[in-house]
Amino acid sequence: MSLNFQIIDMAGARPEHSTVIVNFVSAIRKQLLNSTCFVFSDNVQYKWETNDGEEKIVIPDASINCRTKVRKGNAFLDIPRFVMEVLSPSTEKYDRGEKKELYRQQEIDEYWIVDWQKKQVEIYNLDYDEKGKPQYYLWKIITENNKNELKIVHFPNLKIVFDELFAEVDLDYWLRGGDTITIQEQIKMAAIHGDVTLAEIAKKVGMSPQSFSNRMKTGKFTRKELDEIGKALGAEYISCFRFPDGSEY
Repeated sequence: MSLNFQIIDMAGARPEHSTVIVNFVSAIRKQLLNSTCFVFSDNVQYKWETNDGEEKIVIPDASINCRTKVRKGNAFLDIPRFVMEVLSPSTEKYDRGEKKELYRQQEIDEYWIVDWQKKQVEIYNLDYDEKGKPQYYLWKIITENNKNELKIVHFPNLKIVFDELFAEVDLDYWLRGGDTITIQEQIKMAAIHGDVTLAEIAKKVGMSPQSFSNRMKTGKFTRKELDEIGKALGAEYISCFRFPDGSEY
């Protein structure tokens, strides 16, 4: 897998979308160790054929796949059993429409639509109508009021806690017009994208896991350390003011 991407200081970007994905994958990954199923974030793509014979490539925000043997290039050809999409203004119509229809056609068992602004999870369960056609039926809408009912229907042994799913999602901050992202959040999102653990990054940059954890708490890294973290991720860290003449400060 090519990791030729860049980590850029993203002033103005909203991290909540990625934070929910990171929280979900982190909670589920450790529970699937030594099993035949894997949880993936939005760095994995699937390639399927629609009912019309059209080939589609789709990248869920998160998926649980127990059929990882059949691949073509960097795309899985078999379907996952679970997919999750985290809504954003630019993708909500697609997630609720075309993408949901594609997941239905592929007969994916369970589909979550997560709205981080409302702190709400819509859980859709696949079943078959009287004609034997696959349909998504709304199983439950989970909010703060019934958060203890949150579960992955088709993986009942996996535990996911509502407050952990939405951890570090500061709604009040965004309602006040806040618009920032911390270096710790950038590193976490990049680690998920590159499928690298924080412990692996620490080892590659010559830090102990404890030392790296302490730095992540404070967010205090030198420019050289950020460059090394970028290399550990197979990426390039960029943090400067760049002028049209090429000057950087």
